[in-house]
Amino acid sequence: MFYKLMQAIGRLGGNNLLMEAQSAKHIVLDKSLTSLTTIRINENNIEEHKEMLDNLQVAVDKQKTIKDQHENRIQQLNDSLQKRVGEAQTQATELSDHKELIDKCTEEIVELRLECKYNKKLKEIDDQLVKHDEQLAKHDEQIATSSKDIEDMKKKQHDTVGTSRDTKALIDEDLREDTFVITKVVSDGLLLLKQNRVLLITGHAGTGKSRTGRHVLHMFCTGGTSYKCIKLNTLEEWEDMVSREDNVVVLLDDIFGETNCIYNEEKDTPSLDKVHAYVCKGNIKAIITIRDTVKRQCQGVFDNHRLFKFDSIDLSSDKYELSCIEKKTILEKYMKTVRQSEFIESKGFVNCNGDLILKSDEIWIIIQENPVKGFPLVV
Repeated sequence: MFYKLMQAIGRLGGNNLLMEAQSAKHIVLDKSLTSLTTIRINENNIEEHKEMLDNLQVAVDKQKTIKDQHENRIQQLNDSLQKRVGEAQTQATELSDHKELIDKCTEEIVELRLECKYNKKLKEIDDQLVKHDEQLAKHDEQIATSSKDIEDMKKKQHDTVGTSRDTKALIDEDLREDTFVITKVVSDGLLLLKQNRVLLITGHAGTGKSRTGRHVLHMFCTGGTSYKCIKLNTLEEWEDMVSREDNVVVLLDDIFGETNCIYNEEKDTPSLDKVHAYVCKGNIKAIITIRDTVKRQCQGVFDNHRLFKFDSIDLSSDKYELSCIEKKTILEKYMKTVRQSEFIESKGFVNCNGDLILKSDEIWIIIQENPVKGFPLVV
């Protein structure tokens, strides 16, 4: 219909009138749309303002509630303050009442302090007297101990002197008998003793361990040194016979028994430790002999104890095997000392009556032998 109206206007007024009509229509429509938009915006604003008013009313109500709570709290604090003021006044009154009692107690405390001071001084004096008595008792004990130590030292010195004399007498008897033949083992033994401060001599029965030990002992102590020589029969004697301060060479002959091992680990290990400690000090040296069969029975101690970590001499080894000349010399000394016979080159050994008791060819056979037991013992 609107379209037909536009056609009629076009026919009556032409194109210009038609364009004006269309323009007027657009203006009316635009104004209508603008008014409608404004109305809608106002409606939204009204809703928002209404919501804001509701929120503000809620906030006002909340603040009123908080105000009421604060007023109640202030009232409670005022009531509490009034109560505390009353209590403070009561306490002030009580303190005033007790001031006189406090002053009196203060005077009594001063008097008690003076009394305690005197008592403390008396206690200090008593404590000093007790300490003095304890010191006197300690000094008495030390004096008694020192006296005992002096007596023990005198006894040990006496025993050491006696043992040293016995050892010297034994060595003098060896020298008087003059049956010992000095071999390479003596020089090696002296060298090892000087270097290691310990000399261990082992070997078969009869190879000359004891005689070699005594001769090394004699030569070391008479070689321009200040050393004394002592021969001990058992390891246990070390404690009583050897002083840590002495310059001494100790011969422990057959240290763990002559034929069977008598080593006791629990008893002898501390003694071996002490021997090692004394030897390490430098002024004490030890010569130890032991038969090879006994040594094998207690090989563990020789493998593990630090006293035996040095080189030793084995008289049964090839290194120290006696030469024919040495054997002949041993035989000659024995025949001269024990059998009172002289060696004649063309005959052999002849006694004081001129009787031939050992022919030259027999002598040669003897010195060629290597008996199971040591040659010196067999002779």
